[in-house]
Amino acid sequence: MFPAPNGREASEDSSRLATQASRSLGWITTNLRRFTPWHDRRHTVQSVQAFAELATAYAYLDDWGARGLCAALPQLSESLTAWRSFIVDLLDQPEFAEMPRKFPAQGHMFLVPYLMLRTRGFRSDYYEASLGRLETLGYLILPEAVPYRDLDRQHCLWKSGITHSEPQWRQLYLRTTLARSRQLAYLSDDDAYSITHTLFYLTDFGNRPAPLRPAELERARRVCECLLVHYWAHGNWDLLGEFLLCLNALRTTDSAMYVDGSRAFQQCAYRSGAVPASRRAKDAVDLSADDSNGDELVFRRCYHTTLVAVLYNATAPGVKDTRISV
Repeated sequence: MFPAPNGREASEDSSRLATQASRSLGWITTNLRRFTPWHDRRHTVQSVQAFAELATAYAYLDDWGARGLCAALPQLSESLTAWRSFIVDLLDQPEFAEMPRKFPAQGHMFLVPYLMLRTRGFRSDYYEASLGRLETLGYLILPEAVPYRDLDRQHCLWKSGITHSEPQWRQLYLRTTLARSRQLAYLSDDDAYSITHTLFYLTDFGNRPAPLRPAELERARRVCECLLVHYWAHGNWDLLGEFLLCLNALRTTDSAMYVDGSRAFQQCAYRSGAVPASRRAKDAVDLSADDSNGDELVFRRCYHTTLVAVLYNATAPGVKDTRISV
């Protein structure tokens, strides 16, 4: 058992969180060009997803910054200005703007960056018309979607104001892995991502209480803490960060697992602010402590976990009173 941190230790931990968030923001900003969905004039699902994830992180950070919830990050506004300009420039490119109309069955994937900017007041007549076309064709809501992907889609449409009535959160939740799983030992990594994303959407990344019953909330907390320890032990830092972010969103950050997991997650980052997805990813790439640019392989191994780290550090409440060694 470790001793409880004193006020000085807690202040130092909060300072480290802010420093890490600042470095990670800087690394993302330096590498913005790598978020383009085009590589050799072609797109991939992974490249479009990376662009959508950048836009999603932008939308929430911009919202929290506007509400004064990221006061410890004085450079946030400057970084987000660069992010928004980059995202808007790509959205304005005809090659990307036409994709939802060319591939309506995959239209939502291409529309997520626009929908996320729409939450922050951005509007485009062309994209609005594309949304109308997908609705007419029946592609806005797909009933055969994987449950947490259905939740993802409906949350995104609601968040961006396309649908005005709230989704049936509980009905959507009851179909997910989080609600239906009974043995955590049998869950795959894909199941774990289903759980984290279910909680992201149910809580709107912490902007609202999860619309669940008390027993369901308690179970969600226990699931997150158990899986946090599991992925920490196995060196999967991407899922470690996501489960920490879930506990922030659930406002349940007073456990020993959370506090020590938070400190472990901070130690995963390079000095540049990049955070590798896993211990294996860190061993597989050559990135010096002072490298802020890296190469494409480094970017692919780090970008998602670095975005998670920014969101986590921006919402972390600080170190609590009880810690144990895991």
